[in-house]
Amino acid sequence: MKSFKKNICIYLFSILISNTVQSQTNASSFAQTAQYIQNMLDGKQKLSVKEAYYAMESAWGNCYLSHQEYDKIIHDAGRFIKTWLVEKKLDTTSNLALNYGICCFFNDTLYLTNKQEHIPLGYDYVDFKAQEDYRNSFVTKALATGWGQCNTLPAIYVILAEELKAKAWISYAPYHSFIKFTDDEGTMQNYDPASHMHITDQLYQDYLFISSDAEKNRIYLDTLSRLQNVASCLIDLSYMYLLQTNFSDMQTALSWIDYSLIFFHNKEANLQAWFIKSNIIVNQLNQEMRKYGLTDIKNVSGVEELKPLYNKYVEAENKIKELGYRDIPQEQYSLMMKHYEEKEKEQINKGVNGKQKHDLLIEKK
Repeated sequence: MKSFKKNICIYLFSILISNTVQSQTNASSFAQTAQYIQNMLDGKQKLSVKEAYYAMESAWGNCYLSHQEYDKIIHDAGRFIKTWLVEKKLDTTSNLALNYGICCFFNDTLYLTNKQEHIPLGYDYVDFKAQEDYRNSFVTKALATGWGQCNTLPAIYVILAEELKAKAWISYAPYHSFIKFTDDEGTMQNYDPASHMHITDQLYQDYLFISSDAEKNRIYLDTLSRLQNVASCLIDLSYMYLLQTNFSDMQTALSWIDYSLIFFHNKEANLQAWFIKSNIIVNQLNQEMRKYGLTDIKNVSGVEELKPLYNKYVEAENKIKELGYRDIPQEQYSLMMKHYEEKEKEQINKGVNGKQKHDLLIEKK
């Protein structure tokens, strides 16, 4: 589950209290990664969704996979899917067939005639908010274990699509992301790797209360280009940097966010970026409020020196509303959280460990 509006404060509180300020070496790693991703966006470096995700997660440190392991898993998975399609006598130049192969790779147990077997990927409900271990929100974790979430599974899908040269894109909905791809007639199809269901835009609109403004401004139910996918990695990197440094360098994070927004519709259509910006400004405001002995943001208007910062906060919140974001009704949100918590208990009771490394492809004797 992506760390959107309601969840971001939970993440900040839970992780900030458990992390210490990181070393200068780690801050330097984040800066190098940001530059690497910016070089991709500028055309100075080959654009690669696969490499952007790995670079971003490596900056955090302690990845489940080395780069060599990561690269091999993706290469082997791509080769497996293509071989499986050939054995099924399906056209590997067809975008529909390639996406069908990826969907089956997520959903089914597949076999090749050489006795190689693939076990489907599953949803890891344990620590699904990544509060205990932030790496639970990582692509490398999902590839290493075969268990992911609704942000990592779609990311793996587009990485495999990139490997197979298929056309497929991540699309956002409130608290969720999924996949869109075109069939051979150009008709857009939806696929949700988390539930293995083909869910219509209308159902997302109805169930998750997506406003017409949100769709018009392309923050929900739109497709992310490869360039925007990489730009999203820079946004996520900025958030990770804030967590790792306990908000000690908010200006750097803001600069990365502002740079990434250039690549979205009207240079603004990414809610995650605006949520992080708003939270950064709130954090700055809280620091300044303490200097004046203030504890309630409503009293800020009485302090002239704090008005510019407060106005920035209001501007960010207004932008979020203008883009079309609406809170899901509390009752619906509570039902969603209850569902995830029940699934988490079921997984624990079954003894399913979504954190243990295992091979996605098995050689059968």
